[in-house]
Amino acid sequence: MKKLGLIGGTGPESTLIYYKEITSRVSQKMGGHTFPPLTIESLSVFKVLPLAIAHDYDGLTQYLLGGIRSLAAAGADFAALTGITPHVVFDRLEKASHIPLVSMIDTTADYLTAHHMDKVLLLGTLPTMEGTFVKKPLEVKGIRVTVPSHEEQTLINHKIETELEYGNVTESFCQELKAICEHYIKVNGTKAVILGCTELPLAFARISLPVPTVDVMEIHIDALVEKIVNSACTEADKK
Repeated sequence: MKKLGLIGGTGPESTLIYYKEITSRVSQKMGGHTFPPLTIESLSVFKVLPLAIAHDYDGLTQYLLGGIRSLAAAGADFAALTGITPHVVFDRLEKASHIPLVSMIDTTADYLTAHHMDKVLLLGTLPTMEGTFVKKPLEVKGIRVTVPSHEEQTLINHKIETELEYGNVTESFCQELKAICEHYIKVNGTKAVILGCTELPLAFARISLPVPTVDVMEIHIDALVEKIVNSACTEADKK
């Protein structure tokens, strides 16, 4: 069974979910009494976000690459980032990494295409909504991506940094998110809302919308679990 390495802490709440879900799902798929080999390198979201917002991609790459190297040194066969914002430098990391990386954006694009969701609203941190590193790969696959207004982006980013990263979900923010989504569903014909920050599902667990929400973390976790399980099956076939 191949060993997975996770860059955690970006943020802590999502890291906990990745660990719990990966270990439990692999165990279930393998018939119980089996936990996958897994290492977590915990970095700080409060260092990642300022670097991303400042467009200091060299600094961000070096910071994340240090964590990936630690995972490789710990014996990880492949690795993944537990936050979507760090994917702004994914291409750079992939080229410099000595172990394969599994992209959250690629797994999301594949999911949207398979489910014929060609008009989506993208929510996330400011770098995620402002930048093209999520939008461009989706648009290449024929998916129309809308983002909130600048004022709405600023609000969402502030709430993520000051509330969700600490596991704090307020009713007022949930209502603000609901109103933003309903506006774009009505105006743009949005078919799905992408939860492009791994902390957003904490809020959307309390929000009901007339269209599906696409949890990028959930899709990513599924892909990582399948990779681990398939590696175990391949090893078993060779014996």
